Amino acid sequence: MVVLLLVSSLAACGESDRVDRRSAAAPESLPKIGHCYGNEVQDHGGYVPDLTQRVACSERHLFEVTGVMKIPARLLRRAHATNASGVRELLGGEDFPPFSNWMDRTCAQANVEESGLGDLTIRGRWAADVLVEPVVSSAYTEWSVATEKQWNDGHRLAYCVLRFDESEDSEDVRKDGVRSPNSEALFQQFLDFDLPARYRYCWTLDEYEDTNRVSCSKPHRSESVFSYNVDEVFGKKFANRLDVDDGITDAQYEKLQGPCIEALPRVMGPIDSDLLADVVYGGWRWDEGHHLATCAIGTYDGETIPGHSLFGHAKEVHLLPESKDSGV
Repeated sequence: MVVLLLVSSLAACGESDRVDRRSAAAPESLPKIGHCYGNEVQDHGGYVPDLTQRVACSERHLFEVTGVMKIPARLLRRAHATNASGVRELLGGEDFPPFSNWMDRTCAQANVEESGLGDLTIRGRWAADVLVEPVVSSAYTEWSVATEKQWNDGHRLAYCVLRFDESEDSEDVRKDGVRSPNSEALFQQFLDFDLPARYRYCWTLDEYEDTNRVSCSKPHRSESVFSYNVDEVFGKKFANRLDVDDGITDAQYEKLQGPCIEALPRVMGPIDSDLLADVVYGGWRWDEGHHLATCAIGTYDGETIPGHSLFGHAKEVHLLPESKDSGV
């Protein structure tokens, strides 16, 4: 999923200090936080963000840059010691966990800080420390590094990127990519109550009780807001005990739900008593050790939320009775 820089001077790379987006020393051609990009390319056998074709965020785009970091010298030294003649190839694949694990954590922290959730706390801990990630449209976190030209120019940078792919989730989206309603990247508008509903993430349940994405402009059962890392909040031992495929106990569900009950009103505003804080979990990522629980605002059985986002309006919602005509 990534390509990486080859090091000509390991000592030139400092620890993982975030690069100030206002830095006058950064060339204008380098990606910056809030930049949007339109295409993707294939490299090293996997798809990676192409951060060379920058577009206005108001135009259709696939990628938004959420973080720009210096690659830590300690990771470059370890990569160099492992394969001195192929650092780029080593770190461009999936066979060097020290770097990929650092990028996963660093990008989760960048996403929460840049979306405006940096001051949120979960059970007394900062959101960034428990790897909270905002849910924006159908965005997936990816990461990349400086292009070959930037690498040859001496830049030792890594980039955190949101990739938008709604085609498989929503019948309303005809092709990949999104458009911002203004010049800002979508993730920077996460807390804006007037962000159009089509950029929120809503879902419903089918006859088999499986979740299906639906446009927030249509009646729905729940709206996802943010996820948190269960390992960080409750520990790996608790997460490994959860059987998300065959069902968890009521006590386990209530424990996962606790952070949502605590934090959701601080993100979305006051919540009407007819709504409840819900939690969604599971999926293939759980089996691979990505223990994420997603906090959502939902309804009780037999009711649906009318067609709009609950951001800033959760106190005013008038629920609809469930029916075949509701589209749920």
